[in-house]
This record gives sequence, structure tokens and C-alpha cells, in this order.
Amino acid sequence: MKDVEVSISKFKAVNKADIMLNGITVLSGVNSSGKSTISKLLYYTFKYANEFETIVREIVREKLDDIDGFAFRLSYESKGLGDENGELKKIFRLYNSSDITLEHKKEALLKLLNKSRDLLNSEENIKDSQDRFSQDRYIQIVKKLLETTEDKSLDDYFDDVIKLVKKIFSDAGKLLENRDYTIFKNFLEEKLGNSIDTIRINEYGYSFVGIDVKTIPIMEYIQQVIYIDTPVIVGAVSDFVSDYWDDLDSLLQKKPVISKKIFSEMVESIIRGKASYDEDIMHMYRYHRMDDKVFNLFDSATGIKSFSILQMLLNNGSINKNTLLIIDEPEAHLHPQWIVEYARLIVLMHKHIGTKFFIASHSTDFVSAIKYISTKEECLDSLSYYLSEEDKDNPYTYNYRSLNTDIEPIFESFNKSFALIEEYGADND
Repeated sequence: MKDVEVSISKFKAVNKADIMLNGITVLSGVNSSGKSTISKLLYYTFKYANEFETIVREIVREKLDDIDGFAFRLSYESKGLGDENGELKKIFRLYNSSDITLEHKKEALLKLLNKSRDLLNSEENIKDSQDRFSQDRYIQIVKKLLETTEDKSLDDYFDDVIKLVKKIFSDAGKLLENRDYTIFKNFLEEKLGNSIDTIRINEYGYSFVGIDVKTIPIMEYIQQVIYIDTPVIVGAVSDFVSDYWDDLDSLLQKKPVISKKIFSEMVESIIRGKASYDEDIMHMYRYHRMDDKVFNLFDSATGIKSFSILQMLLNNGSINKNTLLIIDEPEAHLHPQWIVEYARLIVLMHKHIGTKFFIASHSTDFVSAIKYISTKEECLDSLSYYLSEEDKDNPYTYNYRSLNTDIEPIFESFNKSFALIEEYGADND
């Protein structure tokens, strides 16, 4: 039984691809042949299969949108309601925290609503019906929130809001328990901008993506996915940051635990220094060179960044045997010598840690280095290559041919560039 099998047909630029993930998987082929498409598909699929609660949280967030606005108003006007100690604001901050469970989020929201109702029912608020924080004003606000014209008491309206909140969170609990595929599929399609009905992905022979799938199982082989499509983004501040960049940034900022010291030291010897995130002072990534000079990592050479990403992930324990590390063109910013060093690091991380890799590459040096180092390290059986080839009947789409460990067809495709040099550079006289 294969560990992970991916079958794709007629998905964007990919006409047909049957790919196995069981160690180090390398894709090669011309630009716009769908390599990044497959990378993003794998990233989002494994990310949200492992983080199904994130999907449910997004559903809850959408359903609570108007109630969130009401809760914010209550906390913002807390002093006018007689909350001199600012308890409502404290509860609202807790409710808005991203690192609490859905159950705690529900409890915080209900506590805020009940506390606000008690304040509005206080003798002082009832006495001054003309005050801008009066019951009458909040009755009108809640009526608009619930989209009703029915006349009720403030208590009854708050009861209705509380019932609605409880129902939303109760429904969310059922979604978490059932792990319904339809919800997962809809979420993925929104992320990818395309239907995934022509895709099937199996883990240990069990489909968790496919038109006949009903529920999403708990992942076993791949429990975490990291996507590096460019090292340039590290340390950058942008309004257009992709979610996988944001996820990577969060991982890089974790505190070091030195769980993979041998590998982080290997990187240190290559780049002659080490990288870290300065949380306490500057909130920036730093590159500490061996001569004791320190630089902003964002201003450092891109090759330094490439290795620094792996070094920090290794240092803080973010990479393990259940990690799928997706890397687009790791050779793009590296000197040929460092391409080989990077390839060696990948092979050794897979061999000794068990990390799985999915890599797109255009480099003969990288393709060769991965194979020959895997041979030396006796893990060739975990390596597989795939080459994209234009479909003859469907222009602008590509089929992915499995090469196993035969890299000659990749070299033949690369050799076309030499033919072009000869053609364009030949003296026609």
C-alpha cells in the first residue's frame, strides 16, 4: 500500500498527474505546467485536513458577524453602562483571542452578553430612560440585529441573542465531530478558485479527497505541511502576504528548542552563522555571522535566507517525521555549491528525521545531487521524479510522467536550452 497517492485530472494546467508521496518527490518541467498548482493543492488539502477546526471557526465567524459587532459595541460603551472596572472590555479581548477553543469562545461571549444585560437592568439605567445607554436604545439595536419588528422586553431580546449564540456554537460542535467532506470541499474550492471534483487523494489507501468521500479522517502520515515558495518574503512587511507565508512566519517565530541540533549546526557551517527571531527587542529576523556581526535577515543575501528558514524551523522543532515540506525551486537563489549543500540537507533530513518533501526544480545540479546523495545515503527507494509533458490533444495542459529515479528524461528536456543557444548564437554567415 502506498503512503499517499495523488490523482489529478483536468485541474487548471494539469491534464493528468498520478503522484506518490512517500519520501522525496521531485517535479520538473517547463514554466506554467502546473507545478505550483499541485504544490498549492497539496498545501491547502493537508493543512485543512489537519486543521479542520479552522474551517469550522471560519463558519462560526461568518455567522457571528453581526453579533460580534454588537459585542464590540457593548464593550466599547462599557463605562456608559456602569462598568467602571472595564470588565466587559476584558471579556471581549478574551473572546477575540485567536488561541482559545471554540468552547471558551462561546463561554466568553455568553458571559459578556449576560453581564451587559445585568448592567442595562441596573437601577441607574432604568431610571434614566433618556440616557444614550438606556434600555430603549439597546432594544432598537437588538431588534435590528435579529431583524425583527416584534416588541419584547430587553430581557427577552437578550434571551433570543443568547439562544442564537448557543445554536451557532452547538452547530459548530456537530461540524467538528462529523468532519463533513462537503464543508471541507467548499472551503478548498474557495481557496483554490477551482472545482476539485477531478482530484482524488488517498492516505494509506483511504480517500480523503474525492467525489465519493463523506467524512475527513484524522491524518496519520502527514500531520503538518509547510510551503516555501520563495525565501525573499522572510522579514518583509506586505499587505499582500499569502496565508502560507503568514503560516511560515508564525512557525519561524516560535521559540528555539534545539530539537534537531545536528542539522541546525550543519546549516550554520554552510552560511557561517545562524538566524533567529528577535521577539524581545526589535521583533525582526536577524542573521548572526560567525565574526560576531549581526544583520537584519531581510537585508541579507537571499541564499542566506534560504538556509536560515530551514535552520530556524529545525531549531524550534517545527519539522518532524509527519511534516510535508513543499519547496518551489529551492535552487533559484543559490550558488551551484550551495545547491548541492541544500540537496544534501534535504536527503539527510528525510533519512534521519523522516520529513517528507515535495519539490519543484529546474536545476540539473539539484536534480542530480538529490539522486546521487540519496544513493550514497541508501534512501533511493524514498525518491521519485516526475516530468511534465505537454498534452498532444489539449494544448496548454500537461501530463506528469513518473520517472521513478531515472533522471535522463529530465536532462533531455533541459538540453533543449542548449539547442536554442546554438540556434540563436550560431553565426549564419
